[in-house]
Amino acid sequence: AAILIQKWYRMYVARLEARRRYTWTIFQSIEYSGEQDQLKLHNFFNSMINQLKLDTDGQPKIARAFASSQRPAVVASETSDISGCIEGIEVESSYTGPHLTFPITHAQVKTLIQAFKAKRRLHVRYLLELLNETQKLFKQMKNINYASTSISKQITVCGDLHGKLEDLYMIFHKNGLPSVDNPFVFNGDFVDRGASSIEVSIILFACFLASPNEVFLNRGNHEDHVMNMRYGFMKEIIRKYKDYSTQVTKSFTEVFSWLPLATVIDDKVLVVHGGISQHVSLKSLARLDRHRVSRNESMICATLKQQYHLFLLTLQTVVSHNDCYGWSPVLSFLQFISVLRPPSLSEVSSLENVSLELQRLEEWKQNIFNDETNFLTLKPTFYVQVLDLLWSDPKSLMGCNPNTFRGGGCYFGPDITENFLEEHNFKLLIRSHECKPEGFEYNHDGKVLTIFSASNYYDIGSNKGAYAKLMGPDLTVHMVQFLAYQTGSVRKLTFTQRISCLEASAMQDLREKILTLKSDLMEEFKKHDTEETGTITIADWCSAMESVMDVDVPWRMLRSKLVKLNSDKRVNYESTFEELQIYHRYSEAIMEMLYRYKDSLETIFRIFDKDNSGFISMSEFTDACTLLTRHTSVNLSPNQVNDIAKSLDLNKDGQIDFNEFLEAFRIVDQKNLNTVSPRNTESEDIYDCASVNSFDEPMGVKRKITSNSELSNLET
Repeated sequence: AAILIQKWYRMYVARLEARRRYTWTIFQSIEYSGEQDQLKLHNFFNSMINQLKLDTDGQPKIARAFASSQRPAVVASETSDISGCIEGIEVESSYTGPHLTFPITHAQVKTLIQAFKAKRRLHVRYLLELLNETQKLFKQMKNINYASTSISKQITVCGDLHGKLEDLYMIFHKNGLPSVDNPFVFNGDFVDRGASSIEVSIILFACFLASPNEVFLNRGNHEDHVMNMRYGFMKEIIRKYKDYSTQVTKSFTEVFSWLPLATVIDDKVLVVHGGISQHVSLKSLARLDRHRVSRNESMICATLKQQYHLFLLTLQTVVSHNDCYGWSPVLSFLQFISVLRPPSLSEVSSLENVSLELQRLEEWKQNIFNDETNFLTLKPTFYVQVLDLLWSDPKSLMGCNPNTFRGGGCYFGPDITENFLEEHNFKLLIRSHECKPEGFEYNHDGKVLTIFSASNYYDIGSNKGAYAKLMGPDLTVHMVQFLAYQTGSVRKLTFTQRISCLEASAMQDLREKILTLKSDLMEEFKKHDTEETGTITIADWCSAMESVMDVDVPWRMLRSKLVKLNSDKRVNYESTFEELQIYHRYSEAIMEMLYRYKDSLETIFRIFDKDNSGFISMSEFTDACTLLTRHTSVNLSPNQVNDIAKSLDLNKDGQIDFNEFLEAFRIVDQKNLNTVSPRNTESEDIYDCASVNSFDEPMGVKRKITSNSELSNLET
């Protein structure tokens, strides 16, 4: 009997572990597929610019939207700063939020934290002043921070926070605020996805200003204007500072572009956001201007040969409508709009095209630095290095391989890590960039440490957060795990119940993704249903789901949760879409296509919406839909595009409120006839909360907590 009980228990635990793993895989695959779509979309922008209709000035509208003179991310003057955005903004007498004076003190940092706990918002003038002071200090810093523990004898390294303010509170609660004897490294991805990216950034920048020698901030792949357009930070700015959203967006992007790329601790440990590759050289990175690259005035334009399109497009270079790359001989300074795309100018199209031989273009590709000149020649490999630093992931395979899962950066193997550490005499590489169930993970025989500090990232209970304390002369690593919570918001769950809650949430996300691919799935199902019975075998259903969905999950195991079988044990494939249905109050005939690509459409929209007003013209929306159809290879006639535009122009003033368009989508649970809303990531008044006293105790259940709920006071 005891042997049977042990056998049953082991089978039970194995099934729970299988459910936990495929739940995690669903969350991660859907997250990374969004990043792939974003990179594909910008590759698409590059190749499509020369195919759009010209505006009245003879340039494609999308090219002008991307142009450095049009984007809020770019400041034209050589001494670009944020001070110009502050002029004319006064603090009203009715303002009840925190007040700031400069230089920032530790007392003011504590005041900010307490004000944010009380749901008070920092006035836009103080925000812009804070960003201006932060930018000034960043400008004085090199590309690579160098931190020392000679005084503190220890240092704390934190990973991604992604706008999760409760996690930052928890870190400060457990570890204390930054000080001379308590230095911190924050390893990028402060913003996007979470609801409090602005507040997280404000606190981190205030800590940096108060303790510039004890707080080290690295750039992550989400400290990027292109990523912010898709993953929520720009929407948060518009929501919280609508009247000044253009100035705030421009200022944040300026600050992000000055963030250092890496931190070296005691010449023993390297901290970067993503990873490394065979291209990465700290020596060459240290010599580059991360914000603006000086150019020789005699640069020329190159007419691209077909075989080089792919190479340059992977670097996210903007193509002008006359199909040439170039730089203005008048402007000697260029500035990054995004690390996903090298700098370009709207004046490119007016330059004289000069054809280059293939040999010359090949030389242009090489990573050659000319020490005899007073400027550093820009090479494509530099962008590859930056992308690899911010986007790469470690894998067990040897060498460097394309990061197909994310769509950017690379997979670097243990041999790359070994060679890099040996070359620079480092003992450890610390990086972030990946959510881990335990909040951290070692790779490459303990030589690579991943730290992720945003707990409950996918959903309540999905993962722990963690930070590392490097202590002593040998920088011995001590990991600290945590789960952010709010007092009074818990109901204890068993481990099995916790897995069931996470599984239900993951299945909701998976069903929504299935709905966006309904047409493709039906087409694939019917290939196996040659007799048009409406049923196929389980094996054929699994094969169809795997080929169309591109999500690596055990479809046979999930089959019972997604479809129904008939009496012959065959799958009724139309039942795959029974439980949920997309509803949209406009243009129902094409709602599936619009919902499937609404994130891409939103990104295109925000490029056109340069003043962040939330409105674009009818013609701009038509261009956006045209871009979308070409990007996705979806057949959408001009008449259908016009019908969509007209249906969205509710008051017939020629302007479209795109936010209303997005909010009009609804996912409806057909089984319960309830609207299923995605997990709230943007609400300022509702929080998903969990509570645990230790990791041996069950987790709390997800609940809605009003803004009146109080966090425990921060102990420092």
